[in-house]
Amino acid sequence: MYYSATDQANLKILAGKIRNDSQMFSNLIDDDIASKRKQDMRTGTRYYQGQHDYLNHLNYDYIEEGKPQINTTRANNLVPNPFDRLLKIQKRDNIVGKPISISIAEVDVQDEKNPTPNEKKAMQQASDFQTKLLAELGDKFDDIISDVVIGASNAGVEFIHPYIDNEAKFQYVITPAVGIIPFFDMQYQDQLISVIRYYQYQAMDEKTNQLVDRYKVEWWDGMQITYWEQQVDNTWLRDTGYTDNPTFHWYDTNKTLGTKEPNGWGKPPFVYIPNNSEWSGDLTPIKPLIDAYDKVYSGLCNDLEDFQELIYIVKNMSGMNETERQGLSQVGFFLKNIKAKKVAFVEGDGDVTNLKNEIPTDAIEKFLDITSKAIYRFGQGVDTEKTDYGNLSGRALQILYAGLYSKCDSLIIKMKKALSEFMWFVVKFINDRDHTTYDYKQVVFTFNRASVVNEPEIIEGLAQTTWLSKQRMLELDPRVDNVNDELARQEAEKERDIENNRIKLDSVSDSNDYDAEGNVVGKDYTGERYNNLGEPKNNMMNKDGATA
Repeated sequence: MYYSATDQANLKILAGKIRNDSQMFSNLIDDDIASKRKQDMRTGTRYYQGQHDYLNHLNYDYIEEGKPQINTTRANNLVPNPFDRLLKIQKRDNIVGKPISISIAEVDVQDEKNPTPNEKKAMQQASDFQTKLLAELGDKFDDIISDVVIGASNAGVEFIHPYIDNEAKFQYVITPAVGIIPFFDMQYQDQLISVIRYYQYQAMDEKTNQLVDRYKVEWWDGMQITYWEQQVDNTWLRDTGYTDNPTFHWYDTNKTLGTKEPNGWGKPPFVYIPNNSEWSGDLTPIKPLIDAYDKVYSGLCNDLEDFQELIYIVKNMSGMNETERQGLSQVGFFLKNIKAKKVAFVEGDGDVTNLKNEIPTDAIEKFLDITSKAIYRFGQGVDTEKTDYGNLSGRALQILYAGLYSKCDSLIIKMKKALSEFMWFVVKFINDRDHTTYDYKQVVFTFNRASVVNEPEIIEGLAQTTWLSKQRMLELDPRVDNVNDELARQEAEKERDIENNRIKLDSVSDSNDYDAEGNVVGKDYTGERYNNLGEPKNNMMNKDGATA
C-alpha cells in the first residue's frame, strides 16, 4: 500500500492520540499485509525461492460425512519447475553480470594536450571526487545492486536505506519492500515525505509464559525517527529500548565542546527502485503458466509411479483381507493392490488376463513444450537449452534476445534515476565531512550489459573505430568484464613502461645523438637506438642532421 500526504497527515493526527487509539498501527499493518500488492510481493519472492503453490497439492478421494478425505494410496509427487528463478537470474546477469562503471562526467577541455590551469584543477577535482566516491561505496556496492535487481524483480520495487553509523561512517543496506509503507507528496506522487518500516519480534506473555509475535514500527520523516512497539495486549507504546525517542537521523560530535549535535538528511533516507512503471514483479504474467506446468509435470511423475506397463487381472481371487480394506474406498483398495502386488484381484469366475497400460506421453510432452515456450515468451526470457547459437549471426542474436533486452531496459531506466538519488546521500556525506562542493549530478553510471553477442563482429568493428574514447571502447568490448579495473591495469602498465624506459635511458652511453625533432637519442648495450621516451627510432639523425 502507498499513501499520499493527506493520508500521512491523518496518520500523524492519530499518532498524537496513540494511547487512546492503540489500534491505529495494528490496522495499518493488517491492511498493508492483506493488500494485493504485498501479497504479490510475497508470492514473487516465494517462487524465486522455489516455494511454488503446487507444493501444497493433496490428492483427495471420496466424501465421508461431507468432508473430503486425503487419498494416501496414490502417488503425490510435488515437483516445482523453477522457471521464475531462471528468468530472474538471466535478467540479473544481463544487467549487472558485469559491474556497473561509476565515473565523473568529463571536464570540458578546449585543448587536451595543453589544458589551462583552471582546466587542470577541474580535472584533478573530478579525479579526487571519483576516488572518494568509490571509497565510500566500497566493495559491497556490486553485491547490493545485484540483490536490488532480484528484489525489484520479485516484489516490483526495492528500497536502499543509507544511514550514518555510530562511528560516523556512511553505510547502506537493502530494506525489503514487503515491510515498507511509503508516503508520497500529494501533487506529483513521486517524492517520499515519510516512511513507515515494520517488522516482527517476539514478546513474552507473562500470563501464559509463552512467546507471542508482535510488531515494531519505525516512522521516518525528513529529520527524525520515532520507534513504536506493540505490547502483548496489542496496545502500542514508544519503544523504551531507545534513550531518545524520537531521535534524529544521526548526531555529529563537536570535538571542541565535547557535545553531540543532532543532524538529519532533510528527507527520509530511503531510495526506491521500481521494477517497471507499474511497480509489478516479473512473476505476474507467467504464474498461471508455471502452475500449469508444475501440475502436468508432477502428474506425469505420479502416473509413472502409480501404473505399471502391464497389469494382470486375476478373477475369482481376493487379494486383500477385510483388515487391509478398512478405511479405503473401492478405488483406493484397487490402487493399493496394484502398487503393492502389481495384480488386480477381482471376485467371480476364475480367469487370468493382462492389460497393457500406456501413458499418453506424446500429448504430455507436447503440452509441456508449448507451455515452456509460452513461459519464455511472456516472461521475456531466452530458452538457452533449445537454441543453436553457433549458427546465429549478431543480428539474429539481437532478435532472439529482444524480449529480454526490453525487460532489462525498463529496470535500467528506473535504476539510473534511483542510483542518482542514492548518490545524493553519498555525496552529501562526503561534502559535509570534507567541506567539498561535489555535485551528485556529475556521477555517471554505465551498465556493462553482459549480453550474448557475436564477439568477432564487435571486436572487428571496434578495431576499425578511431573516434571513440578509450573508456567507451572498453565498455563496448565484450572481452572486458570490469572497465574500471581494466583502465587501472592499463595505467599501471603505462607507469611500468615509463619506468622501464627511464632505466634504459640511464644505461646508455654518455655520447648523445639527436633525431630530426632534436630529441636526444641514446644507445643500449646492443647498439639499438632509442628516443627520449625509450621507443626505438628508425632513420635516426645526429645533431648535425646526418643519418645515423
